[in-house]
Amino acid sequence: MSRNGRTRPDLKMTEDQELKIAAALEKVYRHYHESAGPASKDSRTRDFVFHMMDWYADLMNMAGLYSEPESHTQKEWDARVFEFLAHAVGHLMPAAKLAGVLNDPLRVTGKTKPAGRKPRPRLTAAR
Repeated sequence: MSRNGRTRPDLKMTEDQELKIAAALEKVYRHYHESAGPASKDSRTRDFVFHMMDWYADLMNMAGLYSEPESHTQKEWDARVFEFLAHAVGHLMPAAKLAGVLNDPLRVTGKTKPAGRKPRPRLTAAR
């Protein structure tokens, strides 16, 4: 609970939510990797889904901070940001590697997409 008495977002997924998110993430991975099989048979797909789901509580904690920044103490900010960096990034890096997008997003390069993969939408930071 934050200092204003509001409750934190639900840090656990329902079973139905977990199944739907896992199915959607599997489709994402297989969309960009046509040779990938279903998560039940392909360890790459299974690993990608796992790495994209295991940090859900960290995501909800950060969403709570970002949605109402002034309602949280600095101690809460310190703890949640550290927890996110310590746990979520450890999953995001292997997921990005599996997806073939592990790079420095702040560095501009002229490289083209790897052969055999569908083009990914470009994300641009607001300035």
